Amino acid sequence: MRYLRYIILGRYEESIEAYDRVTEINPDDKMAWRSKGEALYLLGDHFNALKCFERQLNLDPSDVCAWKYRGDVLYHLERPEKAISSYQKAIGLDAENISSWIAMGHTLRDMDRSMEALKCFERAIEINREVPSAWYGKGLVLRNLLKYKEAADCFLKSLDIDPHNVPAWKNRGWALYILGRYDEAISCFQKAINLDLLDAEAWYNLGLVLRSSERYDESEEAFLRTLHLSVIGHVVEGETSKILFDYYWVVSVISKHWIFSNLWISAFCCIFYS
Repeated sequence: MRYLRYIILGRYEESIEAYDRVTEINPDDKMAWRSKGEALYLLGDHFNALKCFERQLNLDPSDVCAWKYRGDVLYHLERPEKAISSYQKAIGLDAENISSWIAMGHTLRDMDRSMEALKCFERAIEINREVPSAWYGKGLVLRNLLKYKEAADCFLKSLDIDPHNVPAWKNRGWALYILGRYDEAISCFQKAINLDLLDAEAWYNLGLVLRSSERYDESEEAFLRTLHLSVIGHVVEGETSKILFDYYWVVSVISKHWIFSNLWISAFCCIFYS
């Protein structure tokens, strides 16, 4: 349908208006309802997107994509059980629908149902081993299960397929950091930063690993870069005080002001344990 070009070009409001005209003329146009739902979903209007997908499914309950989209919308509406039910419907119609297996895996992981989530990602990998998001999702579950070596291996497999995935570099870096493989972890965070210089989390984690490696001058620089990013809103709310502590701790080590360092440790304890 020619109106699909609006979605492809990111002109979602125009797409919705176009599909409104289509459904006024033909209320049973299945593609129009699904495409309108997709545009609303991409705009973040999940409530109205859900209405469109449900209208489409009333017209055609065998539409695998609509079931999958419905699941995505329900996930964002924080109705995970219903989202899982939609993904299962999609999989029931197409057992090799990878996107539904992956989406269901992430939903189950968020619900702390790690073993079920792991099975979803493994099933997706069985279907197609060249889908990076399946390896990435499996890595996240293994990380949650504290299986850091296996998680790091999964993130690496994901990166072999898609080397531009910043979250995968960061998660692999963190897993390697926990394993004490500092040089490899530093390399991962540096690659994440090369891909996104404004990623405060990557800078901060790089600072932590450099500090553990006793590379204090470089650690100070990484923490300072994180603080600069926090000024322009690139740090998760509530993390600035922690970053400040880590920065001044490293500064005190470099300057060999151990008393000053102990004062910062005491301040940290007052802030976070009071």
